[in-house]
Formats: sequence, C-alpha cells, structure tokens
Amino acid sequence: ALMGSVVAAYEVGWLRAPHLLWPTRGVVFAASLLIFLGVGQYVKRTQGFGGDEPHYLVITHSLWADHDLQIENNHRDRDYWAFHPGELPMHYLARGRDDIVYSIHAPGLPVLMIPGYAVAGHWGALVTVGLIAALAALAVFDVAVMAASPPVALATWAAVTMTIPFGLQSWLIFPEMPAALLMAWVTLWVWREPPDRVGVWIWRGAALSLLPWLHMKFSLLLFVSGLWLAWRLWPRVRLGLAFLIPIGVSGLLWLGSFWVMYGDINPTVAYGYSQGAELDWLNIPRGLLGLSFDQEYGLLPYSPIFAISLLGAWHLARRRETRAYVIGAVLVIGPFLASTTQYYMWWGGGSVPARFIVPVLPLVAPMLAIAMREWRHGAPVGGIALVWAYSVAVFVVVVLRPAAMLMYNDRDGTGHWLETVQGGAPLTSSLPSFIDPDILIQLPPTLVWVIAAAGASWLAWRLTRRAVPVGSFWGGVLALGVFCASGSVLAAAVLPEPTAVVAEGRQRLLKAFPDRGLRAFAYTARRWLREEEVFDVLVLETRFEQTTDRAPRDPTRLSGPFDLPPGRYDLLVWFTRPQMVEGQVVLSYDRTAGMVAAGNGRTMNPVVIPFELPVGLNALRVAATTAPLAEMVSAVAVAPRQLVSRDERADLGRIRAVKSVGHRLGAYLLFMDENTYVEPELNWVRGGHATRVLVSTSDATALRVIIRNGGTPNRITTSAGDRHETYELGAWETRELSVALVPGQEVVPVTVMPERGFVPADVEPGSTDTRVLGCTMTVVLD
Repeated sequence: ALMGSVVAAYEVGWLRAPHLLWPTRGVVFAASLLIFLGVGQYVKRTQGFGGDEPHYLVITHSLWADHDLQIENNHRDRDYWAFHPGELPMHYLARGRDDIVYSIHAPGLPVLMIPGYAVAGHWGALVTVGLIAALAALAVFDVAVMAASPPVALATWAAVTMTIPFGLQSWLIFPEMPAALLMAWVTLWVWREPPDRVGVWIWRGAALSLLPWLHMKFSLLLFVSGLWLAWRLWPRVRLGLAFLIPIGVSGLLWLGSFWVMYGDINPTVAYGYSQGAELDWLNIPRGLLGLSFDQEYGLLPYSPIFAISLLGAWHLARRRETRAYVIGAVLVIGPFLASTTQYYMWWGGGSVPARFIVPVLPLVAPMLAIAMREWRHGAPVGGIALVWAYSVAVFVVVVLRPAAMLMYNDRDGTGHWLETVQGGAPLTSSLPSFIDPDILIQLPPTLVWVIAAAGASWLAWRLTRRAVPVGSFWGGVLALGVFCASGSVLAAAVLPEPTAVVAEGRQRLLKAFPDRGLRAFAYTARRWLREEEVFDVLVLETRFEQTTDRAPRDPTRLSGPFDLPPGRYDLLVWFTRPQMVEGQVVLSYDRTAGMVAAGNGRTMNPVVIPFELPVGLNALRVAATTAPLAEMVSAVAVAPRQLVSRDERADLGRIRAVKSVGHRLGAYLLFMDENTYVEPELNWVRGGHATRVLVSTSDATALRVIIRNGGTPNRITTSAGDRHETYELGAWETRELSVALVPGQEVVPVTVMPERGFVPADVEPGSTDTRVLGCTMTVVLD
C-alpha cells in the first residue's frame, strides 16, 4: 500500500523524480566486492565449508606448502583441520603413477586461490572467490551499459548478480564462479568491436584456455565460445591465430598433465573413466526441465527475472545487427547445458539451486538489459519490476538466515524456501520436482504455471497495446494477480491433490505438537481438545478409489511424503480382500531401499505396523513391493501414538537414507552422506570414500560392525563409538568390530572408510555393475 501511494503521488505530479547520478564502474565493482565479501563471511561463519569446498582448499594447501598435487600426506596430517574440523576422506577414484593419490577435483581454482590462501588461509581463499565474482559482476554491468543505459545496467547487474544462484556462488569455493567470469568477458568481447591488436588476443586466448583447468566439463565451453570468438575475428587470420595458439598450447599441456599423473591422456581417467556417473542422453530433457522449473534446484522458482531474457532475445533476434549474438549465445549455452545434464544427478549433488547454470548466466545479461529497455512503459515494466523485486528479495532473505539453510535442499521433492513461505497453502504440491526420474508426472504442474505466466504476460502486453489508463505499478500488480489466481485455479482443477490443504495443516500441527505453550481448539465443537483427542485429528490418512477405469497405481508412491517428528506411530493398511499375492506394504525413506517399517495383509484387516522414529524424518512414503499388491490396498494411514516434546527433539543434521536394523522397534541406520549404496540386503560403501552412519540402538546392549571387503585387497578404517580400527584385508575378507553400549546411549556414530575400490564388472564375469565399490557394512545389535 505504501509503495502504491508513492507511485500514485508520482503519477499525479505530487512527487518529482530526483536527479540521480548513476554509479560508475568503480562504484559497481566496489559495491559488488563489499557485498560478496561481507555477506560471504557472515554466511560462512554460520554454515562453514562443506561439500567439495574443503577438497579444493586441501589442493590449495598442497600447492602452497608442498608445491605438488599429491594430497595423501595432507589428509594423513589433517592439514584441513582449520577449515574442516572432522574426518575428511580423500576424493579420488583412481590412483596415479607410482600409486600416488591425486584429487578428482581440477587444480585450476586452487591455483587461483594460492595468493589469498598464503596471506589469510581459507578466509583469504574466500576473498579470492569474492574478487572473481566482483570482476564478473563488473563485466555484466559493462555489457548492460553498452546494450541499454546506466539505469537499466544497474537493474541488470542486480538481476544477474544479486539473485540466486550467482549471488550464492560468489562465496562458495567451486569452479563455477571463475568460469562465469571468463564467460562474462567473452560476452564483452563479442559485444564490442574486436580490437586490432595481437597482444590483446594473445591475452584473451590465454585467459579463456583456463576453462578446462577449472573442470573437465568446461572444455566444451572453451570449444564453443572459442569458435564463436574466432568466427568474430574472421577474416583477420593474424588475430585469429594469436587467439587460438594459446588455447592450443594450454590444451596440449592439459592433456599432458593426465599423462604425467596417470599415464593416460584421457581426461576421464581421474574419474575412473566416469564409472558410476550414469551418463545418458535421455537424461537431458529431465535435466533441462529441472534446472529451469524444479522447486528445489531450478532457476525460475528462485529468480523468475531470468524468464524476462526471452523477451530480450526476441528483440535481439529481430534486428540484423544483433541477431548473430543470439545465435552465438544459444550455440554456447545449449551444448554446455546438454553435456552437463547428461548426468543423472543434474542438480550437482549437495549444492545451491541451479549451480550448473552459473557459468553461462552472464551471456543472458544483454538480453535482460534489452528487455528492460524495450518494455519500459505501462503494465510490462510494472510486471518486470515486481519479478525483479521478488528475485532480489529471495536472495536477501535466504542469506539473512544462514542457519536455516534455505539455499540447500534434501532432494525430497519439496523446496525449503517454498516450505517457508507457503504457510498453510499447498504450494509445494502444485510445483514440479524433477528429482523424480519420471518427468511425465511432473509436466502437468510445470504446464500449469507456464500457462499462468503466459496469460499474465499477454494481459500486460494487451494493457499497453490498447493504451488502457492503468499505471505501470497497478498494471504489474494486476498481471501478478492474474498469474497467481490463474495458476491456483488451474492447479486445483488439474493436479490430483484436492486434500493437500488438510494434509499440510495436519503435518504442521504434528510437527508443532506437543509443546507447553500449545493448545488445540476444535472449531466444530467450540472447545479445547485434550491431549489424547489431539492424536485423533493428527492421523494422516489416504483412501483410494476402487474403480475399473482408473490408471494403475504406482506401487512406489501409494502415499506421502510425510514429515514426521520423533515418536511412536502405527502404520495402518486396509486391503480390499485378504492378501493373496506376494509382497509387503512398506514405509520407506527418501525413495531408498531402506525400510522404516514393513508388513503384509495376511493376518488382519487393517494390518497394524508399529514403528518408532528416534529423529524426525521428512521424506517418508508408503509403498508396495509389487504392483498387484498395490492394487489391493484401499487405504493407508499413519497414526501417532506418542510424540517427543519439541524441546527434546535432537537435530542430527541432514539424513540421506534410513534403514532398519533387524526387528527391533526404533533401531535404524541413519546414513549421513551419499557414500553408501543402500540396498535391501547390503550396504556398499564407495571405494575411496568415507561413510558416516548414526546407529539408533533402541534397547540393545552391544553393537557389532561387520566389514566385508570387496574384490581387491584394501585398507579399511572403521570406528564405532570410541573404538577405532584399521584392517588390511584381502579380497572378500571379513572383520568384525564390537562395542559395548552404555545405558542411555541412544545414537552411536559409525564411520567406515575403504582406501580404494573395485568395479564388479572388471572382476566378476557377466556383471554389468560399473560402480566403484569398497566394502560392505553390516550393523548388528545384541
């Protein structure tokens, strides 16, 4: 209302626009550096260095202190203790010549961080990344000034660099930011008239040749952007050779480095020739849709301002003098994203949203600038302003609450940011989640919001074309209202979750209860409920239609996901008739093979399966192990029987997978990382990686960890509680570590680290398993 009053006062002449001195390049660079360094320090002091960041810092330390890339001694001496106070397994998949360990991470970024690291350790390295980000932000501003004007350039600078994901990557130690700087310079070099100086192009070729040294995936980025610039230089052969020769020399040195370290010039040798990467061209559609629309790791749910670049691309493509830029940008962005999304894990592991898009974001800066310049009147500019404000505000809110970890997600199909803002509305259930491999079931929610956005854009355009007397602010508000209203109506009419509001409300009450300051009021009875009565209204129930013309049920998704706090529960399953087929109905966590509870319907109807959760789990699903059994299920329900008080609930961090231990109620393995392949019978630990598991012991008095080595000799380090052992094991050899449990010890940490691994397809005739496996881990409670 206040904003609308200011705009209305300006439109009627009560307020005059102040005379502004738009910031210069120096001011933009200084502001970018100050924001990235200040906010980066603020966030990092809360969140620490995680994911691959400590591994890049270990390489930097090795280069600075040892003048080599051999990291084994650095891990043995725990040189990482200052920035990672805990066990840090080496990241490698293949040993090099003379059995030397080199990291799978490329040395380009660590080399760039050496000066900062030498001065101020890991905080100095963080300053280096912030400086690189500020230079990229300056290049974005420069190209926007050339494409439009200083005011538009300032808005474009904020739209690209003060939003997600660019803003978050400005203090994360990943190679995406140096790559983004190089691509920002490429954008400038293409947009400007090429200088006729050989020295300039030698330097530009040398700078661009750093891309493969940052990461192998950037070699394609070097190839396509290098061809683009070489085409711009044609037919000036002298300048073209000056540009291409440094790239060729650097490429030969890059391939030669693999020969020196591994005895093979194939860059994938460091990755075990991409064993286990699950590369497939069929992954590309899912990856592209996910990077765009996924509610956890997509670009547009966090920064919808980038959708405006399509308008700018359309304007540029209509003009002969700028059409070449659009074609070139598409030929750079398209192949790079296609090669990146070949990976099954298109989201990039434990990373911020749309991380893989960061290197090519500067290429859309001219498109954003043109869109803001051309659509600067009436309703369109109001809509663009609101979308811009939302994108920047999301970034600000996310970084203001670093402890909430809103920039990270659990890959459970719902985004933390949306869960925070949705309140009681079923927003997460109406947005797509391409973590699920089946993209067909995610297309309806995607199309719902694409159609809503198209309708809002059409309305804004028509308001401008017909010169309807609607100001820019109210025109934008009207377009936003149409987008929200039409999207909500379409979602309610098309998406198959009409009871989502009730389910979401019960989930929220379940997480809040019990609490000393919380009482439940029944509106229908107009009275306060007793505690035992509250449990009756907290039952999460799903009933299934029993018709012959419906589509077959998905046995892996009968009901859920549920977000359950720690406590005791019953899983109730009703069947249409006594069970006559094989299989079980199970409660599983995060779509893994680990089962929290399981039962069948051969004894009673409904079958009652009690289970106990020692910690809260937020991705529980009810599933059937066979499709015929799924068809026999008529209803399922999760009924709480006793809940742990909110004050007594332990926060153990992000749990990746859960698996029950034997038949003890409340005994589970809680896998805290992704270094274990959780299977129904076995738990395979990845070769060359350490896995950390928390064991919920229930009423056990002793714990045994059984380690069985894989198909090659190995050294395996194992710890359980206070006991630590290192075993030298031959192929398929077994060892056991026993620990007596102290009364009241509810959770025991277990760590297993096989030094190397094997590929089953290489040692077992007929095997097609190409994973790099180390050993199996089995936990027994006595």
